[in-house]
Amino acid sequence: MKIYLARHPSVRGGKGVCYGQKDMALAASFAEETARLRRKLPDLAGWRVYSSGLTRCRRTAEALAAGPVAIDPRLMELRFGDWEGRRWDELPEEETRPWSEDFMRTAPPGGETCQALYDRCLDFWRELAATGENSLVVTHIGWIRMALAHLLAMPPERAFRLEVDFCGLTLVQLEGPAVRVAYVNR
Repeated sequence: MKIYLARHPSVRGGKGVCYGQKDMALAASFAEETARLRRKLPDLAGWRVYSSGLTRCRRTAEALAAGPVAIDPRLMELRFGDWEGRRWDELPEEETRPWSEDFMRTAPPGGETCQALYDRCLDFWRELAATGENSLVVTHIGWIRMALAHLLAMPPERAFRLEVDFCGLTLVQLEGPAVRVAYVNR
């Protein structure tokens, strides 16, 4: 079983902005970025395609899929709450410091912890792995990092050391209980 994890293309006005679950517009380069991503993928006929419901993922998945796209809320990015849409460098240090020191158990005001994201990710992953179907999952950087932490048996707080580019592609191969991460961020 093959599972591709794809990060969405770049967004308009996202540089330096905390946008987690904010539904950002896609950059003008959407068609070009999606075409590059498509060239990295096999023919997806007969594959299951899953997506976060946010426009940046949903439109990408729809452009890549050979059939219907299953929208799943568990694929959403970390909910940053009151920080959504604000510039990272303008957030109050008294709010960001506790979060940056323990983001697994500390949530941004009105947001969720990274542990909650990790739990959502594992719930989806277990269900997906049980299907035995080749799949493409179009999602977000935080979700992909949490999936990789799980698959590589590493503490999830270390997953933020992994780079995942816009339209970065990760291939996971499952053979019974064996998991192989063939590549990351291709």
